[in-house]
Amino acid sequence: MPFTNRRLVLALLLTVILAGACSESGTNPPPPPPGPGALAGSIYQRLNPELPLEGAELSWGGASAQSGADGSYTLSPDATGSDSLRVSLDGFVGESRWVTLGEDDQQHSFTLLPYDTVPPPAPLAFGAATEDGQFLRLTWTAPADSSDLAGYWLTKSPGDPQAQRFDISVNSWLDLGVSFGRDYSYRLSSVDASGNLSAPLEVVDAVNAPPVPSFLEFLPTGDYGHVNLRWNANDEDDFAFYRLYRRDGGLSADSLNTLVYSTANAGDTLFTDTGVVANALYTYRLYTVDSAGTASTQPSQSQARGAAQRFYGEDFTSKTLLSLPGTDHLLLSHLQSGRVLELDADAAVQGELAVPAPLSLLVPTTGGRVWGVAPGGQSQDATLVLLDTAPLAQLRQGTLAATPGALAWLGGDSLVLAPAVGGAPLLVDGLTFTVLDTLQVLGDLASGARLAADPDGRQLFAAETQGQRRLLRVDLSGPPVVEDSTSLEGFTIAFQRDGAGHLLLAALAETSVLRVDETDFGQTETLDVTDPLLKCSFSGDGTECWIRPSVQARMDGYALDWTGGTATSFAQYQLIDEVDAIQRLHTGSRVAALMVSYWVSVCDVSRSD
Repeated sequence: MPFTNRRLVLALLLTVILAGACSESGTNPPPPPPGPGALAGSIYQRLNPELPLEGAELSWGGASAQSGADGSYTLSPDATGSDSLRVSLDGFVGESRWVTLGEDDQQHSFTLLPYDTVPPPAPLAFGAATEDGQFLRLTWTAPADSSDLAGYWLTKSPGDPQAQRFDISVNSWLDLGVSFGRDYSYRLSSVDASGNLSAPLEVVDAVNAPPVPSFLEFLPTGDYGHVNLRWNANDEDDFAFYRLYRRDGGLSADSLNTLVYSTANAGDTLFTDTGVVANALYTYRLYTVDSAGTASTQPSQSQARGAAQRFYGEDFTSKTLLSLPGTDHLLLSHLQSGRVLELDADAAVQGELAVPAPLSLLVPTTGGRVWGVAPGGQSQDATLVLLDTAPLAQLRQGTLAATPGALAWLGGDSLVLAPAVGGAPLLVDGLTFTVLDTLQVLGDLASGARLAADPDGRQLFAAETQGQRRLLRVDLSGPPVVEDSTSLEGFTIAFQRDGAGHLLLAALAETSVLRVDETDFGQTETLDVTDPLLKCSFSGDGTECWIRPSVQARMDGYALDWTGGTATSFAQYQLIDEVDAIQRLHTGSRVAALMVSYWVSVCDVSRSD
């Protein structure tokens, strides 16, 4: 066979073999076309690249979109391939771009050249001014010829928004995004329908930092029907005046509607409000204003009551309060600073004393003397101090290795201290500050017990508030002996003697007060009051009960008729704050409330003005 023919036969044979191989393995399909993507971008004016164009029409592959107010658009075709991306807008030269679209999104932005390239006239005026002491108000005036005017274009530096477009009808804007003491630059241009911008007008302004607010506080009132206020003087160079407002009602008020005082003298820091009525609640708010008219943004705000209450306010720390027997004076012990104050019935300070440690336990003796104890704690000894209140002075002090939680005076120099953690009380010599005896007859006394004593008969009384909840009498005229005991119904929040042979207790059944014969615990009398008791105090003779109802900023007075078996409400005071302690003054008709905030309120029960 000739060589040429053999080559032909081999080629045909190879073709047959390859065809068979293809028929056995099948064919590979072509790859699928890519899925559709999206086109996005922004349209701007070519002569003013910062100015977006709204309403531009875009099309590609049968899909279309329109640019928004910020010039942005998104075009989402249903197919892929290649086509011309076209953009058009009345008054502008259209543009197109050949785009091949696959499954990936693409960004395409355009700048359109307007047919009209003549800018409109600029605004006639542009200014800025502080508003409400914390914002900037921008104002402008339209140009005299507004025939080619479509609006205004405002830029700000620094801060947001960096640029903003306004309609032709707008001629002011309040910028809320400003900070005190920082300069802001604003540029305003007129804009026409083709997006041409006029020459800009520029203004730079800042909001001055507001004045430092003055702290508002109360002073004891000079007379009933007055509320005395004071504040610290403002020493800033641009001080202009103080404005003091008042509103009838509480702190929840949205605004204060009565200007009661204004002065341009920075040293005038006292004001007495005489326009108040009996026992009404008032809110006061003090603003400090500078020469630019900017007011302090966080005004000092306080509450007070008019008329039948007087106030003593010194600081924000906790205190304990004691009514001095046979007088109309109060002893006020500051539990952080270690200061003791003597107040009269008008809550005016009559004496002040620094003691070695804060006295949280106070018990009166005779002759105007008071024992005070600072409990110490852990490895710190308790401090005992004997005070004289005529005038206020320290007579004696000592320490004792104990952590007392209750205190009673047993006559002479004898004191009884009950441990705060419970257990046997200590009989202590207040002259040598030594333990005379450990009262093991009360070795199981629960923690939180209250103590009272009859110094003449050397009888000790204990009321337990936890554990077994008992009322106990211990005779200490000889070897300590528990002479009487009885169970208590519930938690005891008040425990005192009435000086006529009775023990007075409160909150045994949450709304009950109890009188028990000191010599026979089986002889008891119970009276019900209207509200659940949270704090309570009796008058010295046991004829009145003053309570703070549960979780209320209120103090109620009840007349106790033990013979008739009735408790009658005869006084009620809505106070500024929740009551921490109540003390009935021993003379006159006044009662003092120590509030959980920093002041004492003294109310005159006999007055209604």
